[in-house]
Amino acid sequence: MTQPIFPLIAISKDDSLNLVPDEKYFSKVATSALINPVVFQNTILFDSENNKWTYKQTSEKFKNTFLTRILANTFYNPLLYAKVIWTKVDTYHIDDLKEKLKTCVDKDDDIITQFEEPEVIKSAIGNAVTFAEILKVLNKYIFEVNEGKLAHEQESRVK
Repeated sequence: MTQPIFPLIAISKDDSLNLVPDEKYFSKVATSALINPVVFQNTILFDSENNKWTYKQTSEKFKNTFLTRILANTFYNPLLYAKVIWTKVDTYHIDDLKEKLKTCVDKDDDIITQFEEPEVIKSAIGNAVTFAEILKVLNKYIFEVNEGKLAHEQESRVK
C-alpha cells in the first residue's frame, strides 16, 4: 500500500487534532513548510485500516534559495501546488488511537472542547468500537458540530 485510506485522523506532537477528509487536503503547501521539512515529522495520521502514516509534501515550483527563505519567513509565504509522499510507519490497535485521542482532549486549550465537556467527549471515544464510530464522535463534538442538537442533548443530560 503506497498511501492511506481516507479519511484520516491526524495527531500532532503537540497533541492537536485534525481530520483529513481526502488527499485534496494536501494539494497545496506553504513555502515555509518546504524550507523546514521537520514540520511534516510532527504529525502521525491514522487510517481505517489500522495503519499509521507520516507524509512529506514537495513542489516542482519550489526553489530553496536564500531569497526564498528570507521572503517565506517574513512577508511572502505563498502556497504552492504539492505532491505528497506517504510513509507507512507502523500499525496501531484501536485502543491505542482512543487513548491518544483522550490525551488530546485532556491537553486541549478549549479548541476540541469548545462545544462539549471533556468527560463527555472522552466517554464517547471510549465507547466507540470502530474507526468509523470514532470519526462520528469527533464530527459530532468537534468538527461538524450541530450546536442546536448538541444543546438539546446537554439539556436532557442535566434533567
